This record gives sequence, structure tokens and C-alpha cells, in this order.
Amino acid sequence: MSNVTVLHPTNTRDIPSTLRTIADGLEEGDYGDITAGVLTLAGKGIFENFAFGKDYSIQTAAALYLASANRMSDHVRAAGTGGRSDIPDDEDPDGVA
Repeated sequence: MSNVTVLHPTNTRDIPSTLRTIADGLEEGDYGDITAGVLTLAGKGIFENFAFGKDYSIQTAAALYLASANRMSDHVRAAGTGGRSDIPDDEDPDGVA
């Protein structure tokens, strides 16, 4: 099973800055030997998935997305929030707040 790590729990509202910080950490070796990654972007009228890396395959991408969803569910349960209450219904791309 893949180990899913929350790379940067701060500054997550500034997406470009967060991606740059993650990229810097990858280049500096902060996360070890990363061989595959996935990224989802969502906004008004857009929902895009990206998979990449030297070990990329559709199977790896699916496994990473599943592992990530499971990890995020664990974080929600641990926080006791029952869901994301920080996104207003009209801004949530999936209609689930």
C-alpha cells in the first residue's frame, strides 16, 4: 500500500505557492525518492486529474488516488469534523461541503 503524506499543511489557500514549495522540496530530496505523483485541480467548471513520474501508469495513479482518499478520510475522522465545513456550498465543485 502506498504511503500518503500531507506535504504542506500550511499556506494551502495559495495553490501556486504551495505547488512551488512542494517542487522545491522534491528537488531538495525532502521526501525521498518519489517515483510517481497525482494532482487534482478543481474550480468553477473544471475538475482535472494529472498523473506523472517515472513509475507512472494508470494503475499507479488509481492506487495513489485511492490511498489519498483513504488518508484524507482518516484526517477528517481524526479531526472530528465529519466533513469540510470551510467551503461554502456554492464554491464546492462537487456540491459536497
